[in-house]
Formats: sequence, C-alpha cells, structure tokens
Amino acid sequence: MGDLGIKNPHRGEPSTVNPFRAWRQYPIPKLIRLTGLSEYERLAAPLRDYPGQVTAVRLPLKQHLGAPGHPSVNLGEPVTRGQLVAVPAEGALGANIHASLTGRVVDLDQTSLTIRKDGQA
Repeated sequence: MGDLGIKNPHRGEPSTVNPFRAWRQYPIPKLIRLTGLSEYERLAAPLRDYPGQVTAVRLPLKQHLGAPGHPSVNLGEPVTRGQLVAVPAEGALGANIHASLTGRVVDLDQTSLTIRKDGQA
C-alpha cells in the first residue's frame, strides 16, 4: 500500500506517554531481590513423584461445560497412569479423561470413577 502513497494509520506515534513509563524501566532482578522473591526464583523446577502420599483418586466424569465422559474401563479392572479411562459420547463435545495413577478401578458410577493403588486398603 505504500507504493500507492497510502500510509498505514496503525503505525502512528502514541498520542500520550504511558503514566507507568518510569516504573516499566525498573530492573526486574533488582525488583525480585527487593521484594524478597529471590529465594523462590529457580532456573529448574523438576516435577517429582511422591509415592506413598496419594493412594486413591476420584475422577469426575463431568469436568467441564461439555458432555460428561463415559467410562471405557470396568469395575475391578487394572489401569496404568496415562491410560484413557473415559471418553465423551460419539459426536458430543467433551474431553477424554486419563488415569492419574496406576492401580485398579474400585468404584464406578454415573458421575465418577475411583482408582486406588494396588496393595492399598
């Protein structure tokens, strides 16, 4: 459009200076240090498994605005972490639900399913 002599109206200079301009120039490392947040600043934050803390999980089959999931596993069936345990009805808007731990399905109804780690009471 510049070849035709038409200027882009979206490339204009700002009409006023942002009132927070002075604060935007503050060095972030200094801000983190002065606010006491430096002890929480970490370059690496690896995820860890904490075996023994979670022995069972209850997974609601309706976790969103869409249609509830239908269980794709049966009561008493063993499941592994990450395994697909519920799917929405064919053609319905919904989300797949996956197991968050390895264990066995110990409770199953129309609203939720419960998975308990093997060997747990």
